[in-house]
Amino acid sequence: MPLQSVQKIDQNTYLGFWLLTEPAIDLSQQLKKMAPATLALPEFTSASRQQQWLAARVLVYTLLQKITPEPFLLCTDSLGKPFLENSHFYLSISHTRTHVAVILSDRFEVGIDIETINPKVLRVKEKFMSTSELTAAGDSLLKILIYWCTKETLYKLYGRKKLLFQGQLGVKPFNLKDNGTLDASINTPDFQKDYFVFYENKKDYLLTYCLDKPTD
Repeated sequence: MPLQSVQKIDQNTYLGFWLLTEPAIDLSQQLKKMAPATLALPEFTSASRQQQWLAARVLVYTLLQKITPEPFLLCTDSLGKPFLENSHFYLSISHTRTHVAVILSDRFEVGIDIETINPKVLRVKEKFMSTSELTAAGDSLLKILIYWCTKETLYKLYGRKKLLFQGQLGVKPFNLKDNGTLDASINTPDFQKDYFVFYENKKDYLLTYCLDKPTD
């Protein structure tokens, strides 16, 4: 069982990592033991996509069992955001070719992103970063990838409609460390809010996540 780690962020918020080594058939068998019988398993043309989908859901239920024995049905809304039906839990899912990351909380709205450290992001940096962000990042691959991951995290956290990565998602300049927090924001014509986003450099991949207390 390649559960790589589980981090307890607070009493009822957990962050988990899964290493994608098991074949889909093994993951499917694990999931059937944990999830409600009504959870539909879609068919995928890509074996790797099927593996990622199954591992993500096994990890969701692994974290959920640390808080409650109730196996709520994992669904996605019309915009593709995952949620646990008839529950008060919040969750977010991300994956690379080799890892799956999930954050689950019954206290905070959450967003997460995990990305392989790869120079491909340099080809599209002008599409998601503002002029001031490009200046602040310079030629640092890690900084540019942190900008991307942070904006992906906020996009997932917001989860209600499309956002312009370049103009409506902002990240303030920061000093690069192995891990830290970032000042970020969402600014649309009808929504403005500041956030703290956490980042961790795991050497072969980069992780960002955000916790936000929901509005009553």
